[in-house]
Amino acid sequence: MHTDFWMGNDFLHMFSDDNNLVLKIELEDFEKNFAMAEYSNFVVGSESENYKLSIGKYRGNATDSFSGHNGSYFSTYDRKNDRAPECCPCAVTYGGGWWFHRCFESNLNGQYFRDPDESSYFRGIIWEQWLGNYSLKKSVMMVRSRGRVYSPTRNVQDGDLTRITYEDP
Repeated sequence: MHTDFWMGNDFLHMFSDDNNLVLKIELEDFEKNFAMAEYSNFVVGSESENYKLSIGKYRGNATDSFSGHNGSYFSTYDRKNDRAPECCPCAVTYGGGWWFHRCFESNLNGQYFRDPDESSYFRGIIWEQWLGNYSLKKSVMMVRSRGRVYSPTRNVQDGDLTRITYEDP
C-alpha cells in the first residue's frame, strides 16, 4: 500500500473487539530515521462509545506519545469528542480525525507535508515525544493477535500483521 488509507473506525472496532490485539506503530522522518512504539493491547470502542481508545503498556524507542490518549474518544471536524476548550476543537485546529485528549501528544492522521518545514504549529503527522513539532514523512499502524510473535525484520509476511498506513504516494 502506497497511499493514504484508514480502515475506518467501525472496522477497527469489529477487528479489535475480542480484546486480543497488539498495536505496533512505525514512524519515519524525512532524514530516514525510524522509531517504533508497541502497545500490549489495542481496542477501539463502538460508534455509540465514540470509538473510545483502549491501549495497553508501551514499549519501543519512539518515546511514548500515545498513552496520553488512552481512554479518549475519536474526534473529527464534525464530532468534537476531545477535552479541549469549546473554542478550539482539536480535529479542526490541528487537522484530521484522531483520539484527541486535550489535543496532543500525537496525531498520525494529520495533514501530510512533503517537507517538515512547510507545516505550521503541530499541523501534520505528529509524534511529539519523538521529534516535537515535526511533521513525519510516514507512519504505519499495524495490529496482530497477541498469540503471534513479531519478527523484527522490516519484511513482514502477509497475514502476520494488518497494516494501517499513512504515507505520501
